[in-house]
Amino acid sequence: MFFNMFFKKKKKSDEITIRESVTSIWFYHIAVNGETLCKTPNITMSTAIPVKCWGLRSEHIHEKYCPECTEKFKKEINICQT
Repeated sequence: MFFNMFFKKKKKSDEITIRESVTSIWFYHIAVNGETLCKTPNITMSTAIPVKCWGLRSEHIHEKYCPECTEKFKKEINICQT
């Protein structure tokens, strides 16, 4: 997994998920093994949203995505593609 190059845990079992902040409705973070990329101190909860849907916005909910998680996610994708 491309996140293995960036995070302390370098296992194939690293789990990449989308988590929702409990302090804000429909505000999402990316997490590896339950820890958000932005290291948010806020508590998050699991979601059933697949990582491939990161950044998508519906017309009725208008989801928001953590800008710091987004930047770190983009950097990791670029590292993987080079």
